[in-house]
Amino acid sequence: MLTTRARAAKIAWSLTILVAAASNCRPPTLWNRCGAIKYSPDATAVTVSARAGEEYVALEVADHGYGIPEADLARVFEKFCRVPRVRDADVPGTGLGLAVVREIAELHHGSVSVRSEVNQGSTFTLRIPRNEARKEA
Repeated sequence: MLTTRARAAKIAWSLTILVAAASNCRPPTLWNRCGAIKYSPDATAVTVSARAGEEYVALEVADHGYGIPEADLARVFEKFCRVPRVRDADVPGTGLGLAVVREIAELHHGSVSVRSEVNQGSTFTLRIPRNEARKEA
């Protein structure tokens, strides 16, 4: 589904897996929920990458989309949150995607965070404990 959307909008996207995920979390959940392609202008890039540390596996999705104003960053993971600029641009959505990602992260004793700059894009990072770290939690 993402490949079809990306092709239609002429958005280049790549998947870079640096280390195999050592958790039970399914990476496509993040890709389907974060909306990086939906919120990126045509002919831009979206990068999905993964890396494993000693205790955590991190999945990152970076786009060159609208970006999120600093004032809205604290609430983007709330249910039904839609940043005004996205609403004004008439981008369809319910505001549930990132809330679902946060819930999945928490169910796996992990976290999700965002770095963003208006008109530059956003990077969402999902951190999930490796199986060994989760057993101790």
